[in-house]
Amino acid sequence: MAILRVRSELCLGCGLCAEVCPKAAISFRLGYAHVDEQRCNNCRHCLEVCPQCAIFEVVPASYTQLQEMVGSLRWRAQVIIDKLDSMITLRKDGSDVTDNNAE
Repeated sequence: MAILRVRSELCLGCGLCAEVCPKAAISFRLGYAHVDEQRCNNCRHCLEVCPQCAIFEVVPASYTQLQEMVGSLRWRAQVIIDKLDSMITLRKDGSDVTDNNAE
């Protein structure tokens, strides 16, 4: 289940999120919104109304899930690197097109 958090550097302290929260799970600390995880029912109304997009979801993941995600990202990065390598073409004189010293 996702957990809602607030980026304090983006929060304006306008209170719109607290107004729409059906569980009164949003309070203010030092002028910034704070979501009470115990009260929050993840309705996401606060996400929809925040003009600064200061509220975001954190989705907990297991160690195994994180390992799988990292492995997938490594594979995707390698695919991109391979495509870039294949796009390098040679100039008529045989120099690489990425060679900035050639005239």
